[in-house]
Amino acid sequence: MVNKPSGDGQAKRRPPDFKCWLMLYSLSLLITFVWSAGASEFRVANLRQLRVEAVGGQVHYEKPNWSPDGTALTFETRRGKERRLWVQLLDSGVTHELLSKKSTTVKLGGAVPGVAAVANYDATWSIGGDKITYVGSGQHGYFGLFYVAFGGWVNPVRFVAGGDGDPYVAFPDYHPKADLVVFSMGEETSRRGEGRLDLHAAESLPPVQGRNIPSSQVLQAGAMEGVPQLQPEFSPDGGMIAFVGIRRGNNDIYTLPVLYHPRAGLKQRGEPTQLTSWSTPEVQPSWSPDGQQISFLSGHQESREEWGLWVRGIQTDGEAQRLQSRVMAEDKPEWYDEDHIFFVSVDEEAGNPITYVNTNTGTVRRLDLSTLRHVYVEISADGRHIALCARGERTDPNLTWLKLYVGDLIKE
Repeated sequence: MVNKPSGDGQAKRRPPDFKCWLMLYSLSLLITFVWSAGASEFRVANLRQLRVEAVGGQVHYEKPNWSPDGTALTFETRRGKERRLWVQLLDSGVTHELLSKKSTTVKLGGAVPGVAAVANYDATWSIGGDKITYVGSGQHGYFGLFYVAFGGWVNPVRFVAGGDGDPYVAFPDYHPKADLVVFSMGEETSRRGEGRLDLHAAESLPPVQGRNIPSSQVLQAGAMEGVPQLQPEFSPDGGMIAFVGIRRGNNDIYTLPVLYHPRAGLKQRGEPTQLTSWSTPEVQPSWSPDGQQISFLSGHQESREEWGLWVRGIQTDGEAQRLQSRVMAEDKPEWYDEDHIFFVSVDEEAGNPITYVNTNTGTVRRLDLSTLRHVYVEISADGRHIALCARGERTDPNLTWLKLYVGDLIKE
C-alpha cells in the first residue's frame, strides 16, 4: 500500500518494523514500571514465632515493644479479662513475667466476687534500657505505675498510686534523656463517656520501704483544665509532648513545650498548640525521628468508622497530609526513619497486610510476609528488627488467636 500525498507534500514511509519495535519498547517500559512498582524497599528475614508455654495456646499476643538495644521484647497476652505482661530475652529465649507485686497470683475477672482481674500492661522502656515501667493492678483492682530494673523481675516498685476499681493511670512514656515518665491519670472514670485523664509526670524513684510513694506532677492545669488528655508521647529531644485532647467529645492532636531540669523536674514552657481542629476524631500521635513531624490517625475524609494515616509538621502554619486510607487504629504509626512509616492496612482480602509509605513521594508498598491478618507492628530503634502480631501463617488452619513473630528487617 502506498501512502497518499498530504497537503504539504508526500508523506514519508516509516520502516516496516517501526510499529513492532514501538510495541516492544512500550511493553518493556510497562514491564519495568510494574516490576519497580512491586519491588520492595524492605524485606523480612528469619521470621519466627515467639511463645510463652505457661499461657497455653488459646491466648492473644499483643503490643510488642522493643528494648532500646533490640535484644529484648515486652509483650502482653490476653485471654478474656486476664492481661499478663512479659519480657523475652531474644538471644537466650528466656521469658519473665512482669507483675505488680512479688506475690501476685493471676486471677480471672469474676472468679472471686468483688475482686478484679490482676492485669499488667502498657510497658515502656527507659532510654538506657535499664528499667521497664508499666501499668499494674493488685489483687483488689488498685492500679498504679510500677517499674522493674532490667534483670530484677521479681522486685516491682510502685511509684505512682492509682485508685480503687477502674484503671486511673494509662499511657506511660519515658523521657528520652531523663529518668522521668509522662502518663495520663484521673480521679474520675467517666466524663460524658470519656476517660477523665490528665497529663502528669513523675520521677521513677523507689519509695523508702513502701512509704511516701512519690506524688506525680500535674501538667496542663491551665488552658486544658477540664479537658481529658490521653496518649502522651515525648518528642525525640524531650522538648515537647504530643497528646490527644478531648474537647466536647472530639479528639484533637496537641503539642506541649516542656523543659526538664535534674533538680526542678519537668516544667511547662508555654501553652499547648492545637495541631488539628477537624470535626472528626484524631488519635495515636507519633513523632518522626527528627522531631519535626507528627503522624496520627484520623477519621477525616474517611468512611464511617474508618481511619486514615496523616502526617504534619509541628509548625502551626503547616498543613496535614493524608498518606493512606483504611489503616488499623489499634496501633500507632511506626516510623522507620524520617522518610518511611509502617502501619497495618485494613484490607481483609489481602490479609490486613503490614504496609509502609514513603512520606516524600507517597509511594505505598506492602511487606511480603508468610503471615496474615496483622494487628500490631513494631520496629526496633536501630531499624534492624521487626515484631508483629498476626492471626497466623497462610498455611495455618487456626486463625483465631493473635500470635507474635519477630524477624530481621532489611532495607534494600
